[in-house]
Amino acid sequence: MDVATATDRVVYDQGFYAVLDYEPEGIYLFAVGYADAPNSGLWRLDTQARSLQQIVSQQTVDYVGGGASWYGDLAPGDQPPASLSNPLGRAFFKDRLLRLDLKTHAVSPWFRRSGKEVRAIGVDGLGHPIVTVSSPTDAGTSTSEELWLVTGPELGNQIYAGPGSNSPGFVGFGTPLADSQRLWFGSKKGVYLYTPDKKFQMVSTAVGEVGGRCS
Repeated sequence: MDVATATDRVVYDQGFYAVLDYEPEGIYLFAVGYADAPNSGLWRLDTQARSLQQIVSQQTVDYVGGGASWYGDLAPGDQPPASLSNPLGRAFFKDRLLRLDLKTHAVSPWFRRSGKEVRAIGVDGLGHPIVTVSSPTDAGTSTSEELWLVTGPELGNQIYAGPGSNSPGFVGFGTPLADSQRLWFGSKKGVYLYTPDKKFQMVSTAVGEVGGRCS
């Protein structure tokens, strides 16, 4: 859709994909899963050439941003926690975050929490991933939740620690929005702000996602 001219056009109409990210070089998509199958893969759609290029085949990508694709796996030598006995839960358990450079396609490990579920939910203004760490259960809930800002391979600052989704106190952070050097998080409890001095506080009781940049 061209907002200036109020016109639209179809750029691709094959397969079943959803949008992960919009970048100058194209639109990043994933294949939508069905039944018990998860979402998978990563493709770049060139809207001018109307062509689709596969970048990642099987992995479920958490987030695209900061010039990279972020996704998880079970680190070599690690095992799912004892709290997971369900075969499906154990099969999809991921305790490590990997970075795939969108230009070189080089893959490097960035963050690992053995026995915990790790997932990227966004990036800060410098492209560093924001990661949730949780303790999963067979019921599909969690007993704890942590929030980390990962500034380099195995370098991270813990922003928050609290109860998991099986507790009334669960915060449930959504995708953060980077604004200058700050990060704004929507959640089930309100809006939280993380500042360069490493302070993290609730600034509003309005629940939901942060929908636009703040000045």
